[in-house]
Amino acid sequence: MNSIKINLIIILSLGIQISTAQNLIFKSSFEEDVTMGVPYSDDPESGTWWQDLQGSDNGEFTWPITFWQSIGKFQVLVNASLPSEEYIQNTLVEVDDPNGDPTIALHQLIIDKDEGWTQDPYLMEGAVEDGDLYVKYLIKFEEDLLTRLGSDGWLTFFEWKTSGDYRIAAYVYEDLVDNIYWYVHGDNVANQEDPYLEYWYEENHDIAVPTGEWLSVEFFWHRSTGDDGRFWWAINGNVVADHFGPNKIAEPIDRIMLFTNYSSADSIGQWIDDIEIWDGFPCGEGIPCCTTVDTSISYTQSTIHANATSVSYQWVNCDNEWQPINGATQQDFAPTETGNYAVILDDGICSKLSECHSITVVGIKDNNAPITISIYPNPSTGIVTIEGEEIRLIKIINSLGEEVLEKSLTTGNRIDLSMLPKGEYTFVCFTENDRIIKKVVFE
Repeated sequence: MNSIKINLIIILSLGIQISTAQNLIFKSSFEEDVTMGVPYSDDPESGTWWQDLQGSDNGEFTWPITFWQSIGKFQVLVNASLPSEEYIQNTLVEVDDPNGDPTIALHQLIIDKDEGWTQDPYLMEGAVEDGDLYVKYLIKFEEDLLTRLGSDGWLTFFEWKTSGDYRIAAYVYEDLVDNIYWYVHGDNVANQEDPYLEYWYEENHDIAVPTGEWLSVEFFWHRSTGDDGRFWWAINGNVVADHFGPNKIAEPIDRIMLFTNYSSADSIGQWIDDIEIWDGFPCGEGIPCCTTVDTSISYTQSTIHANATSVSYQWVNCDNEWQPINGATQQDFAPTETGNYAVILDDGICSKLSECHSITVVGIKDNNAPITISIYPNPSTGIVTIEGEEIRLIKIINSLGEEVLEKSLTTGNRIDLSMLPKGEYTFVCFTENDRIIKKVVFE
């Protein structure tokens, strides 16, 4: 069996560096001092109630949302002569977050409909359009969404409109055979006068519409009368639609429904949390941000360490088209071969891939190496004895790259493998200045 002195050389890959030069306009998770006001109406003859969110949970941004010279509030679309709470209720409730921990979220509930247009948008009304926008939040639909919508049903949860000639709206649609899918279009439903005209639409039947669980939703738009106009939409880090083309005629955007509950169902609810608004892509052009997952990597003597916690891990081989390494699903990974490695981190909502990191195992000599070590018997049926020069510490790595045992030789030079599954193991043996590896078979 060859003995090889190894030296770990860590090199950060030349991956794309994500720009964060965009400006954060607003951020909130509805925690701490955020409160919901009671519904009110300025005009009892109107078809509208209003409701306000107030306070701050981060000390930097305060409800109501304010940008583009507009102040946000709920437009509770129930006839003002009726008690709004019998039709629509907006509340802040404690629920489980994607990791199962308690959090405060917004619950938008339509109990019954006064009219077909009964809906509940958080509305930026009277906005003065001023550039690009990116919006991200978590949303959770009712678990029985399919039943609530019914055949050929629909739910829209995001819209913007101009003062007269353009609208973009994002939907969940249910077809005639009870399949649900994503749908977005641009049309002229920005006033009540012109005959209906749909400018474009996109459907996505490939990305699932999960119900009863949190989703990360991201929207970005750039308005233009030319081909560089863009509307981009991602769910759980997967791009649902990326439509290029004219999305501006003449009028500016003056209404944004950042999140809305408007559907064909008679009664329906949804939950919203962790909202962010930026003036451009914060994670790179066309790159989904999903949720915040730490993709940084650190190193110990013989392992790569993913710094993120409360996530699942899957290490991949960047040199083999990012193929998953079978069984390498721990926070630490100990490669035994030279190569480039990364880790996929999943927080229950989105998966994010770290940059690739290069690990070089530099061999010096084989059996004639000046530092000698013997591990016997090999193959072994349980107990092995280690003899060598100044060996202080042994780390045992399984065939999946996982560290399964660590032993200091100051307490003896025998190691019992009987608690481990049978197979081939890598023994990484540490002296004061060197590391030596040997393969040992336990059978």
